[in-house]
Amino acid sequence: MAVKNMWGDINDMTDLRTPHEIIEEQGQVLSEMTKGTLELKVERKQSNTVFNYDVFISLPAMQYKQRILRLMHDIKLYPANLYDEQGTNEYRCKNQEEFEDNLGSILSASETKVIISGLMAQARLNSKDALV
Repeated sequence: MAVKNMWGDINDMTDLRTPHEIIEEQGQVLSEMTKGTLELKVERKQSNTVFNYDVFISLPAMQYKQRILRLMHDIKLYPANLYDEQGTNEYRCKNQEEFEDNLGSILSASETKVIISGLMAQARLNSKDALV
């Protein structure tokens, strides 16, 4: 006698990406754009079924990091809550598409670009100091 499937169809979820994966991908983009000078660091904490992330732009050469956003979601992934640390905006993302749109708003915001340009300038100064 064959075992009856009581689960029904379970869709292939390969297209679903976690918010953490999406942020990590953007970290790779930042590292490539800055030739490895800047990195995106993600610190993850879990409390029961709630996942909390602090996301930093890091200047490893000077052991410095600046938090740019916080993220919170439960095991279902979405809705996900994004908190912009520079502009003090809060986004409730109902799905992956909304998450990507809102994350893009934070990463491309003028406040974020000011942080990036300041860190890049510090990196240039730091590399000149190393040559002295």
